[in-house]
Amino acid sequence: MDCETKSGGHVFLMSASKLASSRAKVVDSVEAVYELVCEAGWGDGLPVVPPTEDRVREMLASTTRDQAEIVAEVEPGLGKATVEKIAINAVMAGCLPAYLPVVIAAVEAITEPQFNLNGVQCTTNPVAPLAIINGPVVKKLDVNYDYNCLGQGRRSNATIGRAIRFVLLNIGGGIPGTVDKATVGQPAKYSFCLAENEDRNPWQPLHVERGFARDDSTVTVVAATATINVLTAPMRLTGPELLTLVARTMNGLGSNNFINGGGGEVLVILPPRAAGIVDRDGFSKDDVKRFLFEESKVSLSYFPEPMADWISEDGRVIDGMVPLVPTADDIMIVVAGGVGGGHAMFLPTFGETRAVTKLVRE
Repeated sequence: MDCETKSGGHVFLMSASKLASSRAKVVDSVEAVYELVCEAGWGDGLPVVPPTEDRVREMLASTTRDQAEIVAEVEPGLGKATVEKIAINAVMAGCLPAYLPVVIAAVEAITEPQFNLNGVQCTTNPVAPLAIINGPVVKKLDVNYDYNCLGQGRRSNATIGRAIRFVLLNIGGGIPGTVDKATVGQPAKYSFCLAENEDRNPWQPLHVERGFARDDSTVTVVAATATINVLTAPMRLTGPELLTLVARTMNGLGSNNFINGGGGEVLVILPPRAAGIVDRDGFSKDDVKRFLFEESKVSLSYFPEPMADWISEDGRVIDGMVPLVPTADDIMIVVAGGVGGGHAMFLPTFGETRAVTKLVRE
C-alpha cells in the first residue's frame, strides 16, 4: 500500500518513526477510507478497518518478532511480506491483535514451495487457501470448530481468513482479472478458515498426524477448490455405508485431482456424529483413508475420450480404474462441525499442490 493521496485529512496508512510502510492521507471518515481502498484495489469489496498507525502498532505488540522481519516473499509478485505489512493487512481485515501470530504462520505455510502459491494465485480454477487451526490457540482465540464453522458468525474465523486473502492481494499482487484468472471464483476467496474439533475427534488431530505435539498450536493450509456437502442423514447408517456415500461424492469426473496428474491431496471433513459412527464400527483414521481411496476410484471408460487419453498418459490407471489421489495418505481427514445433523463435506483441491502445516509462534 505504497500510495500518497492528494486529499487532506489525517494519516491512516503507515509511516512514522517506527513504521516503514508508506502513508496515505484521507478525510477522517469511514466512507472516505472505504472509497480510497476500493479505488486503490487494496480490499475485497467490503468495508475495511482503517489501518492507522496506532492500530498497526497495537497489532504488532502481539508478537515478539521484529516488525522488519521478512516472513516470506509472496508469489507471483514476490512482494516482501514483512511482519509489519502482514499486520497492516490484519488490521484491515478486522483481526484482533492476538490473531496476528496465526496469520503470520499461515503466510509462512502458503509460501512454502510445495503449496505452489504461484499456481494458486494465477490459475483459472476457483481455488482458495483454507486455513485449518489446531492446538491450544483454537480455544484461546475462540476459533469456530462447531456449528457453521465454515460459515459466518465468528470474528476469528472470518478475519483470519480475510487477512490471508489481503496478503495474497496486497503483497503477492493477486489482482482479480489481471493476475487472478479464476474463471468463476468462489465465496471462499473472501475468507476460508476453521478449527478442528479435537475434543470430539476419536483419532489423532490433524497437526499431531502431521508431526506436531498435541499442545502445539498450528495452521495447516489447503488449496481447496470447493466445498461439497454429503448428506448422511439416515441415523441407521453404518460406518461403511456412510463412508460409501462420501466416496461416491468424491469421484466427480471434473475434479482437478483426477485431471491434474492425479496429484495433490483432498480433504474430507467429518462432523462429530459421522466420525463417531465410523469409529464405533471399528475404523481407524488410516482405515477411513484406505476405504475412501479404494471406493472413490473411477473407471477410465467414464471419462470423455480426450480426458481419458490425457489421464492414461500419466501411467496411473490400474486395471482400468483411475484413483482420485496417488495414495490413501493423500486423503486428509478433519473432524469439525456441529454435533447435530447428518452431513459430511468433501473438499477437492487444485491438484498441483500439497498442504503445509506451520507452528504458530508468538
